[in-house]
Amino acid sequence: MAGTKRLSTRDVDYAQLNNFSSVVLYNNTAPRKKKGKTFQVERIIGRKKEKHDYLYLIKWDGWPLHSCTWEPSAHLPDSLLRGYERPPKPSASRLETTARAFACGGLCMLKSKSMGNGYIKLDLDCWRYVTQGKGTPSQHRGHFMFEKNDFDRLPMLPPDWWYYFNVHGEGKKIDFPIKIKPLIGWSPKKHVFDGKKVVPGPRFPIEKLSVSFARLPCNKRNLFS
Repeated sequence: MAGTKRLSTRDVDYAQLNNFSSVVLYNNTAPRKKKGKTFQVERIIGRKKEKHDYLYLIKWDGWPLHSCTWEPSAHLPDSLLRGYERPPKPSASRLETTARAFACGGLCMLKSKSMGNGYIKLDLDCWRYVTQGKGTPSQHRGHFMFEKNDFDRLPMLPPDWWYYFNVHGEGKKIDFPIKIKPLIGWSPKKHVFDGKKVVPGPRFPIEKLSVSFARLPCNKRNLFS
């Protein structure tokens, strides 16, 4: 999972987040340790390698995105870590949002004159559920290759999401497979006035997919060939 160089220091109220030594609860599962306050996890956004361990980017339930923190695995219960590898099914509304973002992003890329990579913003925990056990690793690190039938966990994805026609019945279609890599970016740096002095402003993670595919001209005669 792609990450950034930002370490476990975020512009958050650490007095309330237990000075970054939080033990979290997930789906009401009891934590392994009980030291100080516990905080409910909304979801794991992503992870990155840190020496011999992983750091997990946590979205805290009831806290804004700029309060997300990188947490080592020792701070997290086993059930939460297993849920990263085998994510539970998101709600129908979240899956619908994921399907809509993926379909709209793909269509914009199909109609774009640019032949480079495109980016689609969506929640990466939903993406992990959709693609768990799907796709094949690409020769490019972190990328996976997906066929059209690899998205069957998104039943609300429109059946025509992979092509478009103009009014004359001519258009373009995706030449499968699609190459995709999940990424975590960050909102731009800025400074703000805290009432006394100018300080670095909070930043929040931006979840997205790096997507690339070849485009083929199509019409109703060659659409499925």
